[in-house]
Amino acid sequence: MYIYDSFSRSKRKFKNEGKVNMYYCGPTVYDDIHLGNALSAVRADLIRRFLIAKGYKVKFVANWTDIDDKMIDRAVLKKIKVSELAAEVIPQIEDVYNKLNVLPVDQRMFATRSMNEIFEMVKILLSRDVAYKISDGIYFDVSKFEAYGQLSNQDLSALEAGTRVDVNDEKRNPQDFVLWKHAKPNEPIFKDSESIVPDGRPGWHIECSAMNYIAFGGETVDIHLGGIDLKFPHHECEIAQSEACFGNKFVDFWCHNGYLLTDGEKMSKSLNNFKYAKDLFLEFNPLDLRFFLLATHYRAPLEFTLKAMQAASNARYKLQNFYAYIFKTTASKDSSETLLSSIKEAKQLFFDAMEDDFQISKALSHIFDLIHLVFHKDDYTKSELGALQEFLTEINLVLGVFKTDLQIPVYVLDLAKKRYEARLNKDYATSDKLRMEIHNLGYQVRDNQDCYEVY
Repeated sequence: MYIYDSFSRSKRKFKNEGKVNMYYCGPTVYDDIHLGNALSAVRADLIRRFLIAKGYKVKFVANWTDIDDKMIDRAVLKKIKVSELAAEVIPQIEDVYNKLNVLPVDQRMFATRSMNEIFEMVKILLSRDVAYKISDGIYFDVSKFEAYGQLSNQDLSALEAGTRVDVNDEKRNPQDFVLWKHAKPNEPIFKDSESIVPDGRPGWHIECSAMNYIAFGGETVDIHLGGIDLKFPHHECEIAQSEACFGNKFVDFWCHNGYLLTDGEKMSKSLNNFKYAKDLFLEFNPLDLRFFLLATHYRAPLEFTLKAMQAASNARYKLQNFYAYIFKTTASKDSSETLLSSIKEAKQLFFDAMEDDFQISKALSHIFDLIHLVFHKDDYTKSELGALQEFLTEINLVLGVFKTDLQIPVYVLDLAKKRYEARLNKDYATSDKLRMEIHNLGYQVRDNQDCYEVY
């Protein structure tokens, strides 16, 4: 199995067995997540799921950044405490993750609950003169860490002061980044019991290093996931402060997902070109969105358009119909077992593609090839059906796009049937009324050519 490592900028062989420690840079919980955030979470989930399917014992750790400049600014705007903002936003994000069928994490870390480890790391870095104090906080001296810039392939001498780093004339070097910020009015304040670190709050970068420290005890992390926009300065700074503190390699494999684009630009709140994931759920099954986000290679950019989203929705619907058909059809005793070798080959090709740096588009093509072959058969033996059901169950552990629980309340199904009949009779007023009634009950109806789907 080979995985592309962003640090070495090459595909490298991954270990064959054993446990895998994974860390995912989660969201800053100042607002509900947009489609770009959802893309990062879904692609990280796909990688995790495949490693589990391969038999690795995976420990998946992710964080909530619950103290940060954005958190403070938004809390001030809403006239509430930062902690109250986090308590409000976190359930909204969790609801989106659940709808996208993102597996629950093995350990969820909170920046505000990691202060002891943050203090400890800052003190170690100060004692080694890798960090230093100035009037507004404590900074990391990048000149003391020779590898700084290698992950993002940055020429530090060419970087302008203030390019995504903290501007301050007191700093030893323009690229030095903040570890700890001194207390300011109307900001949350954290206190060091030994008073070595002044009252204040942590910088963004040190939070993730401390949370890795808590989760993995300073050991090398096997895979660190996150968006490509985090390469510099965030992940670059994580490497510097962690390795300067603990003395060993911080991460073995860096896996960065590509951007979600809209009109050729990265989707982001700062550009005001974003779309909330929850809003798209009003138009599409959340599993359609999951399929759209994961069906392109994790390192590749993905352009969001409603046309592309509809195409992904139709493709997943085809997969869902295939899944339902195979699990509902009845075996024939007289049919010859001609499909067994094709099923075995499709499974092997699927796994081969995924073992090559998670080549999901290629892997999916083998599934659709099998669908085309299967739908040309009239009947199946028990062995063929059993093999198909086993195959679909196994790939769904990786993809997570099949709806396996179809137990929707009868009264909801009755409303959906009445709505469908109203549409056939071109009674669109009744159809719209029934659709909203179904929505208010917590369900959606998706029309697809001559049928409909309730979810």
